[in-house]
Amino acid sequence: MPYLAPFLKDAIKNDEIATLQYDKDMISAYGILAGEIRLFDNAKSGTVSDQFAIDPATLSVFMGKAKSGLGNLVKLAALPTENTKFYQFTDNNTNMYTDQLATSAGVGSGISRVIYSSDRMSNAEVEAGIIDQYNTVKPLYSQFENFLNFFANQLTSHYKFKFTFDGCSYPFERQNRIDKVMKLADKGMVLSPSAFASAFGYAPQDFERMLEESKWGGWGKLWQLPLNTNTTSSNSVGRPKLDDMDLSDSGEMNRNV
Repeated sequence: MPYLAPFLKDAIKNDEIATLQYDKDMISAYGILAGEIRLFDNAKSGTVSDQFAIDPATLSVFMGKAKSGLGNLVKLAALPTENTKFYQFTDNNTNMYTDQLATSAGVGSGISRVIYSSDRMSNAEVEAGIIDQYNTVKPLYSQFENFLNFFANQLTSHYKFKFTFDGCSYPFERQNRIDKVMKLADKGMVLSPSAFASAFGYAPQDFERMLEESKWGGWGKLWQLPLNTNTTSSNSVGRPKLDDMDLSDSGEMNRNV
């Protein structure tokens, strides 16, 4: 799929960056104790070599004792020493692998922060990212439409069919389609049952049969005006609760407190 080609190119680097990050983490887990080996007080530089205040054989004994106590947790350079200091590698780019994942995902999708993110996204960011992801896959709809329109109509002689694919299963996207058909109906432009079926997620033939069943099955005699739960319920009095996608950023933060 050409839309994801840049994503695949960058995704190949993920394993390499992961290995580098792992090596840095392992190096950071180690420490080195190192210092100066004391010389004789009257040692003269450049005249006699190895003028240490401790015998090398004795030094190795001290090193062995310290090593057995510390194990592999700390690397020892020499003991006993003077001006002993602890050295450890510091990783100044701890987010290298996380940034790489977000970057590679962002090349092929606007929803990368949903996939790889350690911080909190706003509702607008989530919705925009999902819409971008949906638009990436949407071109496949027309390709599949052409496939069905051609091959399905090859099997029929009297009736011909036209296939149309639209929308997705995300609640906010479906709600947008419902609002569109309902606004047209409020203006007197009532679309066909198939348009309402598509918006509400029903198969067209099932939706029409349910309408017929409701009309001829006496449903109107059984139905009554529903009570206003916002004023009669003792548990939820007042304004109806908004959906999460309808909240502003401040309202979303207050709800999660």
